[in-house]
Amino acid sequence: MQTSLVPETEGIDYQTLRLGDHDVVSSSRPIADHKGDLADFVPSIRGRDYIVASWGDNSFFNFYLAEKLWMALGLSARTVGGAHQRLIFDDLRAPVWGVAEGEASNEYEWTSKRPVNWRMRSDYLHKYLWMRGARGVRHFYYSKLLPSMPGVLALLNDDGWCKLEAEDGRYEGDIRPYNDGHLLQLWGVAAVLEPVLSRKPTAEGLVWPGDDQPMNSDRANALVRPQPVFVKDTFLDRYEQDSAFECHPGEVDGRWYTSPGYRGQWHFTDCVRVGRDAIRIPMRELYKPKPAREILHAFEHVLDATAAAAIDATQPHILIRVNRIVRALLHLAEGLAQLGAQLGIALAPNNLFGLSADEIAANQWRSYPELRRLARVAPPDMSQSAFLTRCKALNELVQRMPVKPLKQLLVRGGCTQADLANFKSLRLLQALLSFVQELNARGDDWNGFVGLAADVDWRAQNATLSAIFHLNDLRNAEAHENFEDVRQSLEAMDFDTALLNGGYGLALDHVFDTCAEALEAVAEAIAKLVEP
Repeated sequence: MQTSLVPETEGIDYQTLRLGDHDVVSSSRPIADHKGDLADFVPSIRGRDYIVASWGDNSFFNFYLAEKLWMALGLSARTVGGAHQRLIFDDLRAPVWGVAEGEASNEYEWTSKRPVNWRMRSDYLHKYLWMRGARGVRHFYYSKLLPSMPGVLALLNDDGWCKLEAEDGRYEGDIRPYNDGHLLQLWGVAAVLEPVLSRKPTAEGLVWPGDDQPMNSDRANALVRPQPVFVKDTFLDRYEQDSAFECHPGEVDGRWYTSPGYRGQWHFTDCVRVGRDAIRIPMRELYKPKPAREILHAFEHVLDATAAAAIDATQPHILIRVNRIVRALLHLAEGLAQLGAQLGIALAPNNLFGLSADEIAANQWRSYPELRRLARVAPPDMSQSAFLTRCKALNELVQRMPVKPLKQLLVRGGCTQADLANFKSLRLLQALLSFVQELNARGDDWNGFVGLAADVDWRAQNATLSAIFHLNDLRNAEAHENFEDVRQSLEAMDFDTALLNGGYGLALDHVFDTCAEALEAVAEAIAKLVEP
């Protein structure tokens, strides 16, 4: 089956088009015995352009979107699959994925290896037809084995068959005896697509909460006084979950911004996080040049005037919570490096948690996708699976601490390598904290660290780090799908598990907050010991 293009200003010569090849645009290889024999070679369907370029020699077949089409629409191709590859065309400027797709090739030996199907988004196909000023004409072959029922037999002539033909030549076929029934065959063409543009989505005329007039680009651009729009932070899900978009959070003058965009083509601007779950966007910025569907996406998440007025701006959002953890880890890394230097052990702060204070100061979290993933939107109705995935990510960040330098510090404190053989990073940090707290309680400085192991029960659990150990339990619950342990771990962290009926978002807030408190306490204890 093929689709050709016929100019709208011309009539459709059904007879001529019907005589074309219904399977492929070009068959076999054209004969060229002399130089220049193919100077005028232009593949076509009876002189007409086509939608899918196809070639075959009865055994091997290849398919591709017509060159004129993908160039006119600015589409980019990619392939998926192994032995059975498919071609997918995307509009990367928009972006719109899967504008057109279909099989790249096929083979035929007695039977086809697989069915070949090509499909294309209606709005893009109609746009191309509109640009070309042409109709889409479908070329088809149809066959069906019919039973020898009276209604079929009544159509047959004395020779036992029936010829089918339209007066305007748009189809031709016959019914003839075949095995124990009769075979219906039709070859035809039909104008199925008109050069009419599909209706485009538009953000013009939307009435936003707090405004009593339809908004459009001209009116928004003329605004002088700020007119904020408040949207739920779930507006960001689409951009955070797709690496094709840019969605880098950042802090400027105490305000946290998350302004998504796409490869320099367009951006939301001045998207300020407000309260736990809201984002404030100036109306003027919202209507700056960008695809209408992006503005409509924001409109789908808009808060009504009552909900906007009820926003508690004092509640921390997920970015503040993650930033608190990051600052605690940087402080802890710096303290461990200072303690190591005082004990003659070289430790680089950047290597302890894989975070650089200088890089974060210069570029915030752009170089750390793990932090951006940790700080993705966490709605109150967050699922248990999403909650555990986020806890796992935080646990992996905290447990980046290398074992070797922590063991070196403890050995300087009087522990033996044999004592520490089965200790991993978290238990090593707990033991080190016990050393530090003992020295701080005595009012001693780092000089008292050497040989302190004999005076400290460094194997005992330390309540200061209990939240981090419970975080590790949550990670294990996710790995082993032991979901009963999830509630037990949350209860051990003093979280009211009755709140889980509404989702796990508040539980994630609690986990992040208690872990931040634990890390801050460890960092402050070490800083108290090493700082003069």
